[in-house]
Amino acid sequence: MNKCDQNCNTCSSKCNNGCPICNVLGKNVPLITVTSLLKDKNHYLNDNNIYICINRKCPVIYYQEENPKYFTKDDIKTQIWFKSSLNEQIICYCHNIKLTDIIEIIKNSDEENLTKEKIFEKLNIKEENNCIYHNPLGESCDKLFKNAIEFAYKQKNNE
Repeated sequence: MNKCDQNCNTCSSKCNNGCPICNVLGKNVPLITVTSLLKDKNHYLNDNNIYICINRKCPVIYYQEENPKYFTKDDIKTQIWFKSSLNEQIICYCHNIKLTDIIEIIKNSDEENLTKEKIFEKLNIKEENNCIYHNPLGESCDKLFKNAIEFAYKQKNNE
């Protein structure tokens, strides 16, 4: 297969990494992440790459190349932050910290420039890094946490 430049309109090779429902190119996710988040462990997964559909409006969560089966929110144990409402968005899956938790901490704090570590301190949480098993993207929540903190400060400053 030719190297994919993600321009499906001009591509002459056949690749199957677009979502089977919306055809948006997904983000590759480690297989161990998907298997740890599936409710039913008996689903058939082949050896091909597995992707998360990044289209907010699409019901598909995970899909795999050359596998007609795909997984929706009913098939997985957790919500997907970018497919959830603002009040339900999980930022840190290891500790179930929601965006609303971060907004509340920053709203009630006189400190400026709170960090992930400071928020963990305020919540009396010891940081652990099991993101590959808990975060649906299979990666660290650091970037998402940073964005959530920035969003919370903007909310606080607009009050």
